[in-house]
Amino acid sequence: MALLLVLGPTLLPECKDPDPGRLDLLCAAMSLAALLAVIYGLKQSVQDGVGWLPTLAVLVGLAIGVAFVVRQRGLAAPLIDLRLFSLPSFSGSLVVYTLSILVLFGAFFFMFQYLQLVKGLTPIVAGLWTLPSFVAFIVGSLLAPALVSRVRPVVVMRQSSQSPRSASGCSPSSTRARASSSWSPLRSSSRSGSHPSSR
Repeated sequence: MALLLVLGPTLLPECKDPDPGRLDLLCAAMSLAALLAVIYGLKQSVQDGVGWLPTLAVLVGLAIGVAFVVRQRGLAAPLIDLRLFSLPSFSGSLVVYTLSILVLFGAFFFMFQYLQLVKGLTPIVAGLWTLPSFVAFIVGSLLAPALVSRVRPVVVMRQSSQSPRSASGCSPSSTRARASSSWSPLRSSSRSGSHPSSR
C-alpha cells in the first residue's frame, strides 16, 4: 500500500473528466448516509433480530436513497449519470459483475472456513493455501481488458457464467461427491478466480 501511494501518481495514467462540473456535497453526504443506515439496520437485524430500530434505520436509508436519486435527476452534473442504467450493455455488465463478485468472494469466505474448521489449518497456513486463487484472480482481471479489445464483449460475458459454476465446486454436496480429493474446493476456487470476466 505504501508503494502504491508513492509510485501510483507517477506510474498510473491519469484519467479525469475535462469538465467535471461542480461537486454536490449534499448528494455525496446523502449517498453515504443511505448506505450506512441500510447496512447498520441489516447488521443489527442479523445480530439482535428484527426490531424497531434496525427496521427504522433501513427505512430511513431507503428514503434517503430515493431522495438522492430524485436529486440526481435534476442536476446538470450528477455524481451518477442515471441514464447509463437504461443502456443494456451497461446494465448487463453491472449485473454480471455484481453476481460474479458475490459468488467469488462468498466462495472465498467459505473456503477459509473449510480450510480452518475441516482441514484444521491455522489462519496463516490457510491464507497461504488460498494464494493461488488470489493470483489467478489478479491475472484474470489484468487479462480482461486485453480480451475485450480483441474479442466481442458478449463472448467474454457469456463465458463469465462459468465462474459461478466453477465456484459451485465449493459447495458441500460437490465436496462430498469428490471424496477422492478433499482439496477439490480449493481447485474450484482457483479456476473460478482465474476467469478473466471476474473483473
